[in-house]
Amino acid sequence: MAVQTLIERGFGDKEVEAMSLHQVAVLFTVARHRFLLEQAIKYVSLPYPVAIAGIDEAIEQAKQEPYIIPIARRTFPGMRGPRIAIAQLEREIAVLRVLEALRIFGARHQGLLPERLEDIKAVPVPVDPVTGQAFVYLRDGEKAMLRGPVLRDTPLSYEIEMVRSQE
Repeated sequence: MAVQTLIERGFGDKEVEAMSLHQVAVLFTVARHRFLLEQAIKYVSLPYPVAIAGIDEAIEQAKQEPYIIPIARRTFPGMRGPRIAIAQLEREIAVLRVLEALRIFGARHQGLLPERLEDIKAVPVPVDPVTGQAFVYLRDGEKAMLRGPVLRDTPLSYEIEMVRSQE
């Protein structure tokens, strides 16, 4: 398998035959590590639910890899952290956009909150980038709650209340 992998990676037959067993083993290990790394990296820029599932799948594949020295098993789980940090930032921006949409709605409706986020028509209301679905929005009289699942030990929970001017 090692020889075939190196040939597929562009080494010539004679070139591989001339290599020592150790050189073949090291180059094969590097090639397998690169392949598994590429399997994980290709998911990073996708939406969070798809990205984290793909990264987790690549991590599991690396854990099962019989050819790689334990480097992949130790380094690949670290790929989750940066993607989660990106998701947190995406979520913060999405929450700010929802809050601004609520402010715009309130400005056009005598300071009232909408019954549902779908009632906001003036601007697009983003979905929660962590779930790919609408934020949980619950209105209770003059107040509303905006919620989402926990991400990195941080729950998403905002209490919203419109303050009407006394003019």
